[in-house]
Amino acid sequence: MTAPASLKLKAYSPQEMDILSALAQDALLTKTAFSYNKKEKRVHLLVNRFCWEQAVITATSSDAPPYYRVYAGLYFYGVEQVRVNTAFQQHPAEKILNLLTIHADGKKEVNILFSEGAHIRLDMPRCRAYLKDLHEGWPTTLKPDHSA
Repeated sequence: MTAPASLKLKAYSPQEMDILSALAQDALLTKTAFSYNKKEKRVHLLVNRFCWEQAVITATSSDAPPYYRVYAGLYFYGVEQVRVNTAFQQHPAEKILNLLTIHADGKKEVNILFSEGAHIRLDMPRCRAYLKDLHEGWPTTLKPDHSA
């Protein structure tokens, strides 16, 4: 059983951001894994990403390997302003958040939605994001379940 190949993905349009969002869905992170460098206009999130691209192979193969997770960097460039809601601000720093979706609305905003109502809004003149796996994934038998 081999881990999936490292993922590197750029998103420069709302449609490409939808693909990036699907691959980052169910990523886990703490509030401390979020940073904004105002001078460089860059937002960085360090996440524990579920490898959805490998889960598709697992679902269609009888000799399927286990599922995988990997540490990944999620970067947004050209960020003019970052706004976080009260739920994000008050969320305990050590408690894990689940990334639900990333949405670029085409109006210079990218919204990152998390579990428990936490929300980050990025004001960006254009869509520029990058998702990069930072090392090899590790196996897990747990797959996020959206049926409940």
